Amino acid sequence: MKNFIFAQLCFVTVIILRSAYAQDPILISNIEQLQRIGLEAGYPLNGHYVLMGNVDASVTAEWNNGAGFAPLGTTEPPSTFTGTLDGGGYIISGLVINREDDIDVGLFRMVDEGGVVKNVKFSNVQVAGNNNAAVIGIYNKGTIENIILDDASNISGLRYVGSIVSDNQTQGTIRNCMSSAFIKYNGRWGRVGGIVSVNSGSIHNCNMLGEIDGKDSYKSYIGGIIGHNMGIAVNCYAKCKVTGDDVIGGFVGRNNNLIQQCFATGDVIGDGCVGGFCGILTGISGTITQCFAIGNVSGRFSVGGLVGCGDIQIGLDGSSRYLGTIIECYSVGKVAGTTTVGGLIGERAETVTRSYWDIDTSKTLNSAGGIGLHTFQMQQRSNYENWDFNSVWGIVDGNSYPYLLWYANSLEGEGEDIEGEGETIEGEGEILAEGEIPLEGEGEGGLEGEGEVLIEGEGEIPIEGEGEVVEGESIEGEGEVLLEGEGEIVTEGEGEPAEGEGEIEQPVEGEGEQQSSGITVTSCVMTPNPVNPKKYVALGGLGGQYHGAPGLNKIKVTVGFRNVAGAWVGGDPVVVWTGFPGTSWNYWSGSAVITAPSNTGTYNIWVRNTGTERDEDAIKDFKDAVPTNVDEKQNDKWDAPLLVKVEIIEGESIEGEPPEGERIEGEQAEGEVLVEGESEGEIQIEGEVIIEDEGEFSEGEGEPKCGSAVSAGGGVFGCNKSMLAPEGVNRTLGDWLVIGMTLMALTALTYFVKK
Repeated sequence: MKNFIFAQLCFVTVIILRSAYAQDPILISNIEQLQRIGLEAGYPLNGHYVLMGNVDASVTAEWNNGAGFAPLGTTEPPSTFTGTLDGGGYIISGLVINREDDIDVGLFRMVDEGGVVKNVKFSNVQVAGNNNAAVIGIYNKGTIENIILDDASNISGLRYVGSIVSDNQTQGTIRNCMSSAFIKYNGRWGRVGGIVSVNSGSIHNCNMLGEIDGKDSYKSYIGGIIGHNMGIAVNCYAKCKVTGDDVIGGFVGRNNNLIQQCFATGDVIGDGCVGGFCGILTGISGTITQCFAIGNVSGRFSVGGLVGCGDIQIGLDGSSRYLGTIIECYSVGKVAGTTTVGGLIGERAETVTRSYWDIDTSKTLNSAGGIGLHTFQMQQRSNYENWDFNSVWGIVDGNSYPYLLWYANSLEGEGEDIEGEGETIEGEGEILAEGEIPLEGEGEGGLEGEGEVLIEGEGEIPIEGEGEVVEGESIEGEGEVLLEGEGEIVTEGEGEPAEGEGEIEQPVEGEGEQQSSGITVTSCVMTPNPVNPKKYVALGGLGGQYHGAPGLNKIKVTVGFRNVAGAWVGGDPVVVWTGFPGTSWNYWSGSAVITAPSNTGTYNIWVRNTGTERDEDAIKDFKDAVPTNVDEKQNDKWDAPLLVKVEIIEGESIEGEPPEGERIEGEQAEGEVLVEGESEGEIQIEGEVIIEDEGEFSEGEGEPKCGSAVSAGGGVFGCNKSMLAPEGVNRTLGDWLVIGMTLMALTALTYFVKK
């Protein structure tokens, strides 16, 4: 009976192991193994492949008489790629695919339905093709995600060129990809995009940070993310320069479908139908919603800050209509061209809703659609009618244009390590940093006040708040880490401002002297408003800095004016102060005193007439009555300057105790925080803390959770790294069943041997 049970256990174990072996990934350790896919037995096109480490592919420069790596598979079933390639976060460097006589050039010719390529970084990749060229594949019907191309990579082609994929077809999905590559295009009748040349599927969370040069192109669509969009793009952005000789857009060359919550920043240079975001908007379904463009745009004709031109449809009866929809968008930047230049849209627009352009930066009052606003108005939330500032947009009144919340949230926690020596920080308070401030070196350091300590050994564990690790590798062992005594952390030296984005929040406690940045009151010269050109009158001779302590002393400003009456008939003039809610008065002449709120910022003053009819004689008399020392700043006959006097009644600076917890925001500095000095107390460690791998843990509160981090070697790992699982491979339920059954079999075998 015992022998029977033993035999059954062994039989079941063998069956399970065979099944598990059939599902095991095929491990790739070098470029030669990668080239075997689809060419040799054991390397099927439907296999599951996993990179075991970084792959040096520089040898491919010598392959095939300099043609390099041969693209895998074909564009027709059954020879398309339907398997999985998981890079595990490792890098393929030095890959060369130099096939300028080949029409389809890329790692794969087609990633078909069910195919997946993910978690691969490419460095110094060189791809050149005669027709279609991209790094991952020519056609995609599967899923491509978490792909990164560095700025040493170059892609070139003559027809359909993209850094990730050439043609993302209807079934295809591309997400979480980033390219910093340089794309060169000098073809004809082509499509070129920073991520894809043509998109009929979906693209999510992708960005382009490189450059696209299509200066020698002809009759082509070129865009920072997509050349020609017939699908959907959401939460993507292009921060790159785009140049070409035809239809050019900072984000998309031609759009026939939906683009939502995306943006483009960078200069755009083209010929005709050139836009900061989209070159040409066409088709009944062509829609751009909740997007923006910031940058200089130049072309020969049909040039717009957001869209170069719309499409036109001619009916059978000879009638015509424009196509395309723009909703809740804006543009900022200089727009220049020879003919049909618009601040928002250069030429032809069907439906433009709640969309704006900056008339100061664009240098134009004209547009085929939208509403023109001055810079200070563009930076006031109240001017964006019915925009969603709860879940879509954010803005800092008086200091920023609207920004997309998904992008701002994606930057939380990012920051540069501080290197070098920094300035001494002494006194009470705590330093909170968004990002990481590693304390490097060995030795003891005391603590003074409250603060955060980043422990660096085999990994980095930022401790924030209550100090609980939320995400990353597990910590094994028992015991407590106790910090006792008093001491001080002193950082010495000088640091440099960081390049990039970040924020340091420093609550301040104690006594000191503070002078605010003050309230800046500037003159506002209103050019004729395209929507209602008769309502505004310019102010002259106004300006200056006015200081006061936030929350402790308020500012009073006196504005004197005269001869407002007579310029308009049918209503009183109104003095309006932006940034001061509910503050406006009706005056014919005299003065108005305004008490500023507790916050500082930039405020503007102008006079708005409520009258509806213009009195030519009165305006003439009014101009004659203005003293010669007043800056008239005439822009047009619609503007009549006013004599304005601004003075401070009280406040400039205060001394005393600032409120506890006031935030001082600024840019994070580069440099290294060094711990010097000796502790007046001691650090006691009771028990044992074991960190089993190198990695990085995120900040926050909560219980330990499984996650992933990037190791010093570049690999990605999670909580399942042990039990003989190679890096980048997650054990399935079947895997654990195999391991369990194997252990049962071995235990039974040991038992019977002992018997």
